[in-house]
Formats: sequence, structure tokens, C-alpha cells
Amino acid sequence: MIVDDDRLILRSLKQMLEFEGYEVCATETGQQTLERIKDQAFDLAVLDIKLPDMEGTRLLEIINETSPETVKVMLTGYATLENAVDSLNLGADAYLMKPVDPQQLLQVIKGKLKEQEDSYDLGLEKVRRWIESQIKDRKESAKDYQMPEEKAEDLLEILDSYNQMLQEKNRMLEHSNADLENYSYVVSHDLKAPLRSIRSFGTILLEDYSEKLDETGRDYLRRIVKASEHMNELIEDLLTLSRVGRKFTMVERVDLNNLLDEVMSDLRPTIERRNAEVVVSKLPTILTQKTWIKQLFMNLIDNGLKFNKSDRPRVAVQCDLRAKEYLFSVSDNGIGIEKQHLERIFSLFVRLHTKEEYEGTGAGLAICKRIVEHFGGKIWAESTFGKGSTFYFAIPKKERS
Repeated sequence: MIVDDDRLILRSLKQMLEFEGYEVCATETGQQTLERIKDQAFDLAVLDIKLPDMEGTRLLEIINETSPETVKVMLTGYATLENAVDSLNLGADAYLMKPVDPQQLLQVIKGKLKEQEDSYDLGLEKVRRWIESQIKDRKESAKDYQMPEEKAEDLLEILDSYNQMLQEKNRMLEHSNADLENYSYVVSHDLKAPLRSIRSFGTILLEDYSEKLDETGRDYLRRIVKASEHMNELIEDLLTLSRVGRKFTMVERVDLNNLLDEVMSDLRPTIERRNAEVVVSKLPTILTQKTWIKQLFMNLIDNGLKFNKSDRPRVAVQCDLRAKEYLFSVSDNGIGIEKQHLERIFSLFVRLHTKEEYEGTGAGLAICKRIVEHFGGKIWAESTFGKGSTFYFAIPKKERS
């Protein structure tokens, strides 16, 4: 489905996607779209952010609530950071500026639809496991029950078909991930190259020509350098967010006590500068993806140290071993979070404080949420404003297959 009140854009996008073999429905208003989605499910929705009868973000929110599996791409000629953040927080899978490059749009659409298809394949994997269990159960109970030969052959044929299908899907997924990684690298490289130039020339001007400028000029240059550094951090965080689930996915046995030693070593300059204390209780050894579990602990502990006005910041890490999951907690004696913000803090680029008060991009907790959800778990926070916060995340126990 394409929704845009510009008929020229609507027609050109419709023709382009139909040429690629997609069946396309086109609407010009939010109300027309709502009427269509009542009776029909769509794999893809390309939405203009400005519609004559409602905001595109409101339509995005409705589609995401009623059909979260639909791939949602936002297009806008009014690009602002606020629109981008709102769109991503409301469930958009991509956010592109008009006039959009047709090849870029196609690449994004194909990549996101492939991700959608791969999530469906997880259901096929469950079916395959059920078939295997049925065959195993029948073999174990062969003395009491003899499976008809035709039924056994049918099950084995279905199993073989699913195996072939999954192998092909895995191959396509690997190729899609490689394309997406290359695309992410190119985008980040193209964005970071001019930033490096701005930062470098700004630094040179400050160091070599500082005496020729008045204090106002030096202040402007310092702001330029700082803004370019902040933009570089934003790009890095977005790249990290995009890699969760695609990169560093090898599952291995990880001793979390050793892993936390690595985290503490990385954060040692901050710990010493703040005269802080990080207390880690005995942690288990688990099967997980080391890079992402380390990133998760790093972000949560770093936040506990950063958002903290205590003379002696303290962060405590614990784990409660449960029957089917691990429940971790990271507690601090920091500034705390007001109750109405406890859910918002996990949204991308949501900041409760200015950059002057606390450094950072506002993406850290969004990355944590993406990692925990990738592990099949959940994350939440409890806090007393002014006294500290505890971040909990529960992840299911994984058994090596």
C-alpha cells in the first residue's frame, strides 16, 4: 500500500513497485487508508508523513497497533529530527526523504520484506521440530503403536521439503544481511566523511588561528567541533542498533563473571574519575552472543554512573536464577526517573535531560531494549526519583541443540 496526497508521486511509486512484481494499492488520504486496512492485510505500507486529513505518524501508529507485522516505510519532504524520532518510536521500519532515490527505496523495501519473511520462517522451523518430535515419539512407542508406512513416508517427505526450504531461506538471509551490512557501511561512511573534515578543520582553526579570533569566534568553532562529534556518536549508535541480530550472532558459552571484568576494565577511567563503586554478585555462565550481552551490561552500568550526582556513585549487578529464565538487575543510587517516563526512556533518542547536563545521544537504552528483545526477553525499569533506579531484564535460558 502507498499513501500520498501527491498524485504524481503516488503514480510513479505505484508504477515502479508494480514493475518489480508487487501488487499495489494506492490511497491519497488517511481515511481512505483506514477503510482499506479494515478489510485487507498488507505486507508493506509506504506512508507520506503529511496527509490532508491526518498526520502520517498517526496513521503509522494505527497500522502498527492493528498490524505490527506490516513493513512500514515513512516518506517526507519535511525532514526533521523530531519527525524521524517520532516515526521510529511509533514503529516505522525506515524513514526516507523526498525526493527519494528509487533504487534506495527498492533496496529498503526488499530488505525489510525479507526480514518479515524470515520471521515467518521461524514458524516453519517450529513445524519442522514438531514433525521431528512426532517421528521420534512414534519410534519410541513402536512396541505399542505401529505407524502406517504411508504416514511415515509423508512425514519424512514434508520434513525434507521444510529442510530444503529453510536451507534456501538461510542462504538468502545471509545474502540479504551482507547487502544490508554493506549498505549500512556505505551510508555511515558517506555521513562520517564530511563530519571528519568539519571536525578536523575546526580543530586546526582553534589550534593554529585561535589568536586571530575573538572569544565569540573561538566559541563558535568549539560548538562546531562539539556538534560534529555528537553527530558522529549518533551515527555510531544507529549503526550499532541496526547490527543487533545481524552481526556477531555466534552463540557461545560465556562466563558472565569474566565478561563483567572486561566491562569494568573498559569503564575503569570513568569509575576512577567519579570515585565510584561497582559491585557484581556471582553470575552464571550462559549460552549467549557475547558481543551483545557485553554491550547490554556496558550501557546499563555506564548509565548508572553517568546519571548520578552522588559523591560516591554505586552500581550493583545481580542475577536471580529461575526455572526458565535469568533475571538480571542493575541498580544505582543515581538521580532516578519520574514514573511517567519509565516507558519512554527505551525509545530511540528520547532524552530527559539536556546535552549540557549529561552527555550522550539518547540511544543507549533503545539499544539495550533491541538486544534483550533479540534474546527473546524483556526489559523494564523501577525507580524512585532522586534516589536511584533499577533496570531489570529477563532472558530465557538457552540449551545447546
